[in-house]
Amino acid sequence: MRIQKTNLEKMRLLLFLILFSLHGCQNDLLSDERLTAFITHGGMGSTQETAIRGKPGIFIPLFGDQPRNAGMMEYNGLGKVLDKLDLVNPDVIEAAVKDVLTNDTTVEFAAEFGPSSALRPQSYDMSVMEYHNLDILAVSLLILFLIAFTTIKIVGKIFKISFPLRIRKMKTQ
Repeated sequence: MRIQKTNLEKMRLLLFLILFSLHGCQNDLLSDERLTAFITHGGMGSTQETAIRGKPGIFIPLFGDQPRNAGMMEYNGLGKVLDKLDLVNPDVIEAAVKDVLTNDTTVEFAAEFGPSSALRPQSYDMSVMEYHNLDILAVSLLILFLIAFTTIKIVGKIFKISFPLRIRKMKTQ
C-alpha cells in the first residue's frame, strides 16, 4: 500500500503529539492530569484502568477478547474503536482523536457512575478452588486413577489366565 505525501505530513504532525516510551507504569500514566486520551489495544487491563480513571480511549483491537472489550467501551461512550487496517490512513486517526478529545461524555460517565461492574472480571469473585479449577482437576485425576487401576487389574487377570504359574516341586535327595 502506497502512502501519499500529504498523508505522510499528517502522520508526522500526529506523531509529534504522541509520547513514546520503552517502559512506564500504565496506572501512573492514566492518573496524570495532563493525559487527555489513551490509545490502547483494548486488553482487559487497559480497558478497566481507562474506565476507572475516567480517561477517554482510542481502542485498536487485534485479537482475543480485545474486540469485545473495545466495543463495550465504545458502546458505553468511553472511547472510539479503530480497525487496525485503518492505521495507514491518518485522516481516520485524526478524526478519532478529535472525536475523543471533544466528547465530554466519557469523563461525565466515569464521574457519575464510577468503576463499572461490567468491566470487573468474574474471577475477582471466585474462590481459589473455582479460579484454578481444582474441583475439575480432582475429579479428572480420580477418573484417571480408576481407569489405570482397572486396566492394571484386567491385564493382571489376562496374564494369570494366559500364563498360569507352574509350580514345580523339587525333589530333595
